[in-house]
Amino acid sequence: MNLTLTSTARLLDKADRAYKMGRFEEVLDLVAQGEVEATKERDQGIASIMKQFEDGLARARKEGTDTRSAEKLFERSREFFRAKKYRQAVAAAIQSEAEAERVALQQAMAKQAVETVERKLRALGKASKAVVGLAADARNTFDEADYVKALDTAIRASDAIADFRILVEETQGIRDRAQRLLQTAYAAGTDAAKIERSFQDGESALEAGDVEQARAEFSGSIEWALGLLRSHLASELTKADALIETCRKMEVDPTPAQNKFAEARSHLEAEDFHAAAASIQAGRDAAQTGLAAKLNRALQDAAENVAHAKKLGSDARDAEALLRQANERILQGEFDGAMDVVESALERVESAKIVEKRFIDLTFKGETTIRNGRKFGIDMKAAETKLARAVQLRKTDFPEAFKAAEEAYRMAWEATEAFAPSMRGSLEVGATKLNEWTEATLTLENVGKGLAKDVRVRILGDAETQGVTELPAVRAHGTEVLKIRLKMTAPGSVPLAIQIVSHRVFDEKEYTQEMIAQIDVSEIGPEKAKRLVADLESRCPICKGLIKKGFKVTRCGCGREFHELCASRVGRCPVCFRSLQGAVE
Repeated sequence: MNLTLTSTARLLDKADRAYKMGRFEEVLDLVAQGEVEATKERDQGIASIMKQFEDGLARARKEGTDTRSAEKLFERSREFFRAKKYRQAVAAAIQSEAEAERVALQQAMAKQAVETVERKLRALGKASKAVVGLAADARNTFDEADYVKALDTAIRASDAIADFRILVEETQGIRDRAQRLLQTAYAAGTDAAKIERSFQDGESALEAGDVEQARAEFSGSIEWALGLLRSHLASELTKADALIETCRKMEVDPTPAQNKFAEARSHLEAEDFHAAAASIQAGRDAAQTGLAAKLNRALQDAAENVAHAKKLGSDARDAEALLRQANERILQGEFDGAMDVVESALERVESAKIVEKRFIDLTFKGETTIRNGRKFGIDMKAAETKLARAVQLRKTDFPEAFKAAEEAYRMAWEATEAFAPSMRGSLEVGATKLNEWTEATLTLENVGKGLAKDVRVRILGDAETQGVTELPAVRAHGTEVLKIRLKMTAPGSVPLAIQIVSHRVFDEKEYTQEMIAQIDVSEIGPEKAKRLVADLESRCPICKGLIKKGFKVTRCGCGREFHELCASRVGRCPVCFRSLQGAVE
């Protein structure tokens, strides 16, 4: 123990000078004082050293160091100190300080290792159960303060993560190849369902962290894809040979297509299936382009014959014979370009038939309309004459016949439309007072040529009605009178809309007519606003918002309904200016 005894040293210096001067009694006295002072300074120095060690432990504990083993040693140091075994006390305190430093170092290293493993695991995403288990064991061992074991477990977990990452990268490479092959298989038009199932199983295993299983599934899908693509592309090249032979038969230069098919065979031998499929398609396109050009020249005569047949109204049999001849020339080959040309030629041949069919449909509609009109006494003589004319012209002048058929149908349709109900309505009312029921007479008149069936009447506006019933029918130029009751809900000169809906008897076509009746309404005195529940949907005249059935509303004396909040906010009806305050139930 290197303690500095300052006071004791001064006393001993005095004793030394007294001894040299021969004052021995004074020497004895100073030595006795030095001994007492030395004991005191020793105790204070050791206590200070113990305090320093205790403060060091407190700082380590505050910094997060696990000081439990160091504190046990320091407690032993305190026991030595209390027993005045100062040398043993200091030695035990030094041991506790060394223990704290050792544990702090182990804890820091273990903590860094565990956190690094956990960070790598998070960056990795999905991992195997073994890797996740090692990381969890490292964390649990660290939490249990076994830092040496935690460090060792974290190192093993880090190594496992590195191995797993390498495995994942290798599996990802296999997956990418399997995906490319799958896409190539779909692009080539093969049945790749089994490949896709195996690939999806690999995806699921990879997502679950089972990399070994994923690798096996992806490898399996690669094997299936390789076999399927080899077989499919070899079959496509066989078809390509047949297409080249067809080009030779039709005297079309097959060289561009042959070059592409040769490239495809080279790519197939090198297992570059994507390039092989692209070369096969390019060769097929080149062959089809040459064949299409040849066929277009052959079918040009057919198009001219179709146009001529349309002018003359013939059935275009010559053009159809030419089309059959073109079909016979391509029976040995299967290619899209040639089929498109054939379909285009067929569409041109069919154009003459379409015109003929349109004429037949038009005459049929005209004849049907005329026949239905005659059943109800409609004058159809002009339309009949025009339709007969169209039939006569069909063989000699087809364009004029078509025009005549259109005119006949138009005349029949207009005659039918003229045979329709046309309703008029008028309303006769005596002296009318606000919010009082008044007897009224509603007169309905059919001024049209046809009978009005299922006649419905609605009176719209600031009024309530009773007795407005539906009429089964109103004959042409006939009149029906309804006695109804009317209650006006607004004062002054009030317009009411009379809406009449009727139906034509033979086809149920609906007709709607509206007219306006002006009613003079006198007020019978101010009526207080009422609070009630809406029984019909309407709109608030203040906010223009919807009032649904069941809403609580304020009804003005004029009959208009408002939202309660709108009525309380504005205070007056914006139409009749009556007060909306103090509404009664």
